[in-house]
Amino acid sequence: MEHSQKLELERFITEHEASESSKKAYGTRYRRIIRGGKDYLPLKVPFHKASQEQLLDMIRLNVQDSKSPAELSVSLVSLVIMIRRLYKKPIGVLVQAQKDFSNERAEDTKRAEKELNDELINISIQTLRDHMLDQFKKEDYVSYIINYLLLTFGVRNADLNVLLITDRDDLNDKENFLYRPNKSSIQYIRNDYKTKSVYGAKNYVIKDKLFIKAFNFLYDDGYDFLLSKKDKSQMSMGSVGAFVKKMTYPHETESHRGVESVGLTESDIFKIIMREVKSDEVKKAFYLTSRGTSSKVASSNYNLNPHKATK
Repeated sequence: MEHSQKLELERFITEHEASESSKKAYGTRYRRIIRGGKDYLPLKVPFHKASQEQLLDMIRLNVQDSKSPAELSVSLVSLVIMIRRLYKKPIGVLVQAQKDFSNERAEDTKRAEKELNDELINISIQTLRDHMLDQFKKEDYVSYIINYLLLTFGVRNADLNVLLITDRDDLNDKENFLYRPNKSSIQYIRNDYKTKSVYGAKNYVIKDKLFIKAFNFLYDDGYDFLLSKKDKSQMSMGSVGAFVKKMTYPHETESHRGVESVGLTESDIFKIIMREVKSDEVKKAFYLTSRGTSSKVASSNYNLNPHKATK
């Protein structure tokens, strides 16, 4: 990186009041834009002194090796636009390119969603239950309970943010709980979830023996929170989505890092559930109620082509 480029990046970061994580991300993007390749030279001037066309050429050249070029292009051109705004330089061509890249990204997202839905069609609830039981056999009780709650009640990630308690005096009407009132049952109490203002607090009694055993193992091992860090302190909600995907049934997906095996999201699981209970009005009504959503929302957001599951 040239000295003039370093000064430009430093000024942007300083005036943008970027966090430490953002500083690192901006630096990584900046260096990606200016780097040279096998068939082209690196950019030697700062962004505010280069032409818009020259900067776009560098972006296009440097996303060629990405599995998600449109998504990366949006990220890179957005940085260029912000820096050139700081220096009051023209950005019209870049803004139009940003719109074009965004449209390409939207098309990529649609294709990816269709490919995922095509795969979800071939995953059955029984497959997910088998995975859940495998977690119990492996003594991964956190994973077992997460999968159980997702499959049994069709809940969202935030609904897994529960405290594990056995004393009724620890209950309140603000938080979510797995409460063991006696040796033969667990109450799953949800006071804090996305649509509570519409559907109210939820309280379900669980009498499944494996679930109770899993709860007891965690509680006796000192877990206060189901979603815990390694030191058993409460996990931040920003980490929950990725954590849950590590617990759920894995499937292959293609990303900018290549083909990876990643777990299903809670949304993926609810899509599978909705497909399998589509013709059973009683079960469908139960899941809509337990999740706290409407039939209209489920039809528009969680609808898969209803082919027979084969896995």
